[in-house]
Amino acid sequence: MPVAEIRAGDLLKPQALTKRIFHFQPTALNLGIPRKFIGCPYVTRGGEAGRLVNAYIQARWAKAWTPSIGRAQLAEVGSTRPTQLDNFQAAALKQKGRRALPQSINVIARHVDDFVEWWEASLSLDDTDEDVHERLLRAQEDLLEAYGDDMGTGEWSNSGIPVSNTTINHRQINALNFLLWTKFEGLAPEFIVSATERKVRVASFSGAPLTISRPQFAVVRRPDPRRVRLPDGDELRGHIAAILDPAAQVGALLIYGCGLRLSEVINLRNDALVQQGSGNQKYLRVTGKGNKTRLVEIEPFLIKQIPDL
Repeated sequence: MPVAEIRAGDLLKPQALTKRIFHFQPTALNLGIPRKFIGCPYVTRGGEAGRLVNAYIQARWAKAWTPSIGRAQLAEVGSTRPTQLDNFQAAALKQKGRRALPQSINVIARHVDDFVEWWEASLSLDDTDEDVHERLLRAQEDLLEAYGDDMGTGEWSNSGIPVSNTTINHRQINALNFLLWTKFEGLAPEFIVSATERKVRVASFSGAPLTISRPQFAVVRRPDPRRVRLPDGDELRGHIAAILDPAAQVGALLIYGCGLRLSEVINLRNDALVQQGSGNQKYLRVTGKGNKTRLVEIEPFLIKQIPDL
């Protein structure tokens, strides 16, 4: 049954009032959690949907399934059994697909949880008592299209403002990978998605560029650079002035005035402000990606607006 036929009325995305994504700590070993999952995120969503989301997150964490395996399955349609790969195929695909970084798994967990929440909200608009397995059996690419449409119109948005195509692209890709994983597990044998091949250049182990083929999914939205509009300085300063939380306003000023990343602002120490040489120029000592430390110039007007520096 197409998504358009099972949805009626307007969606309302609930505000995230409580934290729903946590991580397994070493104490979880006492509860029987395998050591390899320490640090892995999990969601506190109940029912069969929560079990499936957590199983998918753990499969990505342990690299038991990768998008490379999912792309290899696209031609295998109509099987009622889990996709069977011989030992050589499984080893080759696992070697090809790198294990995602922990911060990437966190993003995957948030996006998949958001997709499942949207799916449940859209189905709740129609009286149905079907379980998640029955939903998966008829999941088609129009489901991903409806998910993107609701984000694009602002119906599925915490602020009510339309979500950018870049964000929609990332969320649709993670939702698509989740549905491909359910096919790999034998839960969605009828799932079909339209894709075309495109050539991309990537780096190889030798350092020479390598041209490979990657699928381009028709249902997944792509950013349109012509529609990108950057706010001017006055607009940015107005938005920063409207922030009520003092700590958040200081962070926004440092991001705007010094070009810091959000993670760098969060990790700033009290002794971050330093002065080099005999001049009046002051710097911020910032620890960024790769745990590397650098000095960033900070303008006098910014120091005056941030009394604690």
